[in-house]
Amino acid sequence: MKKLILNLGLTAAIFLGMMMATGVMQKQLLPVLKLKKELTKTAKTEQGEATNDTLSAEEISPPDSVSLMLQKIEAQREEIATKLAALREKEKEISQREQKVEEELAQLRGLKDELSGTTSSQTSKLAKAFQAMDAGQAAKIAGNLDDRTLTDLLLQIRERNAAKILAALDPSRAARIYKQLSSKSLQAPSQ
Repeated sequence: MKKLILNLGLTAAIFLGMMMATGVMQKQLLPVLKLKKELTKTAKTEQGEATNDTLSAEEISPPDSVSLMLQKIEAQREEIATKLAALREKEKEISQREQKVEEELAQLRGLKDELSGTTSSQTSKLAKAFQAMDAGQAAKIAGNLDDRTLTDLLLQIRERNAAKILAALDPSRAARIYKQLSSKSLQAPSQ
């Protein structure tokens, strides 16, 4: 009988320890503690000892360390929930900003295409004018144009006229323009 009581007491203690370790609340522990108390009372009665019918405060409530752990866990849960809510808010804000950047990028692309079309039509008009001019006169005017405009212009006129204009330019600038013409003429078929 003593072995049975000892085994029941040991089992109850292990069960109690496992429940406390897994964070079981006091309400769930109370029936187990009452059962343990009754088993102990029954065993003592069988042995002829006097019993006490009331449960002590230490037997009903979990130890202070478990209560503190439960409080800490709850505080950590609240902190995690707060941080998670803040993180979700930041994700929403980032998503909105990304969308705004995409919209602005689309606008910029549209403006670039529009500007490119305008520049291209202006360059075409200038190319026609250069085509009609004498190469010497065209070279004098070309000397005052920026490199990019001149390069775009020379790509649109006949090679013979472009060569005459390049020959009339300062040699270092002509080399620079020739280099740009080469790179643009290589890029043109792939675009």
